[in-house]
Amino acid sequence: MEENKEVEEEMEKELSGKPEGEPDDIVSEALEEEQAEEVEEETEETPEETAEQKEPEGMLQKGSDGKVYKKPYEQMERAYITATKFKSLVKFLSDFEKEDITFDLTENGLEIKAVDDAHTSMFIMNMDYSHDMFKDMKIPFPFKMTVNIPTLDKILKAFSHDVVLEIEPTRLIVKDSSKLYRTSFIAYEYPPKIPNLEDKLTAEIEITVSKLNELVRNADRITDNIRLNAKDNTVLVTAESETTDFEAKLTPSNGLENIGEGKGLYPIDQLKQMSRAGDFADKVIMKWGNDYPLMLKYPIKDGYGENARECGELKFLLAPRIESD
Repeated sequence: MEENKEVEEEMEKELSGKPEGEPDDIVSEALEEEQAEEVEEETEETPEETAEQKEPEGMLQKGSDGKVYKKPYEQMERAYITATKFKSLVKFLSDFEKEDITFDLTENGLEIKAVDDAHTSMFIMNMDYSHDMFKDMKIPFPFKMTVNIPTLDKILKAFSHDVVLEIEPTRLIVKDSSKLYRTSFIAYEYPPKIPNLEDKLTAEIEITVSKLNELVRNADRITDNIRLNAKDNTVLVTAESETTDFEAKLTPSNGLENIGEGKGLYPIDQLKQMSRAGDFADKVIMKWGNDYPLMLKYPIKDGYGENARECGELKFLLAPRIESD
């Protein structure tokens, strides 16, 4: 009897899927598959090699004078950042369900990559120093700092004008002419690997950020999910509850003739997290496939109008909700 019971339990595990409406962890699964392939190619590591890999990049770097420094932060010049824009970025990151995030300051710009704790969404940002958020900034060599976003968000609320960010080996100093805060860095986390999903995302449309936010708000009035269905060069956006349904049609704002085809169901709560992206971009490119993640790409510009130059990109990947037949 006990053996039969064990067999039944095993079969039940194999046949049972995820509950209806639960997010499918496709982002995490794609990462695991690619990491598994890399593990097969790796050779056996010596203890010395393992120890080296545990030390974060940026702790040992070649400076602009050609010499190698163990603590490159000491050579870094002050970074002046316009508080208004930087506060918007940190506030935006605070909505993302990941408390500790690494700022990767390269010689050319800022890079941020993060996966939420549930592994159902991914955030990627690249921004040149030409963006008006940065002011008189110079980075002699690349370095990384991991900070607690809720803490940094609270600190920046104390400032209403330009602030100075000073980087020390173990902490970040935020100050102006009358006050300063010091916050310690968090243990460095290696950035997630970005899954290659471009060939699986068969539908694409460009719309304004305000239009996307409006669609999310309208769907949020009646339910927790929003459905995208691209067909015949039109995108049908729907949402429904037990008693009410919502429907809207989208046509591309950039004259794109072939939208493609694809459908997917996505959680509204996580889409609402991207509403603050309007502080950095006015248009968004949406890409998705049949039950594949939704990709939102926001081209970041250094201003507004015809003369505005593209100086970065904000990208968001969101796993779909898988519906049972």
